[in-house]
Amino acid sequence: MGTFEDLGIPVIRPDLKGLVLGPRPADQTGSPVWVYLNCQQSAGHLFLLGIDPRDGRTVQFDAPDGPGAWAFTVGPDECLYFGTWEPALVLRFDPAHPDQGIINLGRPAPSETYFWQFAQGPDSRIYAGTYPSAHLVRIDGEQGMLEDLGRLDEEQMYARFLLADTDGTLYAGIGYGRADVVAIDAPSGRHWGLLTPEQRDAHTVANLRLGADGHVYARLGASWWRCGREGLSPSAPPEDPAPPQLPDGWSVRARLDGAGHGVLSLSRGSEERTVPFGYRGSGCLVFAVSTGPDGKVYGSSYLPMDLFRYDPDSGVLSDLGSPGPGGQIYSFAHTAGLLYLCSYPESVLRVYDANLPWHPGREPGDNPRQWAPAGDGHLRPTAMCTDGSGRLWIGSFPPYGQWGGALALFDPKAGRFAGNWRNLIPNQAIQSLCFDPVTQWIWGGSNRSGGDGTTPRETDAHLFAWDPAAEKKTMDRVLPGTQGVAAMVSAAGLLLLVLRPGEWLVAIDPPTGIECWRIALPGKVHAHSLCLWDDGYVWALAGDRIVRIEPRHGAIEEIASAPTGISCGMALTPTALYFGSGAHLWRYRR
Repeated sequence: MGTFEDLGIPVIRPDLKGLVLGPRPADQTGSPVWVYLNCQQSAGHLFLLGIDPRDGRTVQFDAPDGPGAWAFTVGPDECLYFGTWEPALVLRFDPAHPDQGIINLGRPAPSETYFWQFAQGPDSRIYAGTYPSAHLVRIDGEQGMLEDLGRLDEEQMYARFLLADTDGTLYAGIGYGRADVVAIDAPSGRHWGLLTPEQRDAHTVANLRLGADGHVYARLGASWWRCGREGLSPSAPPEDPAPPQLPDGWSVRARLDGAGHGVLSLSRGSEERTVPFGYRGSGCLVFAVSTGPDGKVYGSSYLPMDLFRYDPDSGVLSDLGSPGPGGQIYSFAHTAGLLYLCSYPESVLRVYDANLPWHPGREPGDNPRQWAPAGDGHLRPTAMCTDGSGRLWIGSFPPYGQWGGALALFDPKAGRFAGNWRNLIPNQAIQSLCFDPVTQWIWGGSNRSGGDGTTPRETDAHLFAWDPAAEKKTMDRVLPGTQGVAAMVSAAGLLLLVLRPGEWLVAIDPPTGIECWRIALPGKVHAHSLCLWDDGYVWALAGDRIVRIEPRHGAIEEIASAPTGISCGMALTPTALYFGSGAHLWRYRR
């Protein structure tokens, strides 16, 4: 029996989800107007930072519920409101009564799990759009009333954008399958769609933006339109509104630098100054871990997207910082001494050289260097592997509102994407990939799902083989009763697949595609948690258990049960196995 060790929290810094200006807390002194930051942390509840912009003095208020909130505003009553996700709660902070902290006002629409944006109506009430049924919610803070006004679209799932125009009309951007722009008369709750059937069919979502002139604009594909109660009119791209401005004319922005230090940036004309601020974070979820080419363990966090590293020799755990904009790193691979990371959204690929200084960017010499997105059909890059020549293959789930993922080829020597093939399995995502040295083929497993905001069009997932030399499928096999191939690995001349649901581990003979054996796993296998170790066994993280499988005959052995919940995996070094548990990185020494 081995031993488990908690190696600590790799990423402490939160994700900043919004900045507003409001009255200073009644129990504080200093500037009459304070900066308030809405801080999301995936391993705990959100928190609110109140900052005096003159000296950076900070007070922190922890929410009783909700990991984060996209929706954030100052209401007409000068209270701060949050609309959270999972579940869709309304929270309130009253600067006049800071001793009450953040209060949970409730869940106005029990069917909904996300709030997206708040907009203030002409009736001095706050409105919000939701997911997964595109509801409109009304909040009357002074009366303490929350109302579910029902669906804005009978089929679409997202009321992703909600903005108020200068005349008080609200506009909602609907998606992600058949777009619409919905105009809303706030006091009555009456609403009507503005897009023609042809426009709706041609676009998956209407992206809305508030212009500097106070009007609402919609982007449909590459075209911009100004929203009006009677319809849309063509427009140039709008100018962005100015950042929030203090009464003395200073514009305010906030950021957390690569080391997690908070900084307010203030500007007024040609004048500029910075004000540092602090916070107490409980950590962000570890989203994926992998072994790097240098034998160290690498991983990523979920919102914010940071890259971290653990050195088994020195025992040092480091948050390297954010490699660039994005939500989370889904997959890792390494070749020729370099670490490759692919992230959501758009399956953006980056390359990192641990021997060079950290300087993320898009230009030659930047590290990690960002390449272009993988291409059409890519959003969530759940799979990445290398072939026999060191080229990278990326498999992804499709964009929102679309069906049919894609397989992309990146050539590290040429420094470019060399191919992209969409809909290899019609209407299905590519969930897992593996290079088989026997056939020299890339093997892929699909998932019957489309992008977010869709329902599956197909019944069963597929197993397929792709010939990199001929650039064509050589085999395509339906897997009856299977929703997705969650993981796969090549071992002992066989291909091992994790089939979901049921958590079956199935061995396939690659040249023939014949099933050799099938066993039930003791729990759900986490993403990237099926790996061949140097002892010749395949190891897996199944539920909260570590299991070992003899690949030729499928003999399975439960090695250990983790003392904490396992949330993601898996990295292997010669002496240990690493996994994520919430915000913590854990090690199992065999």
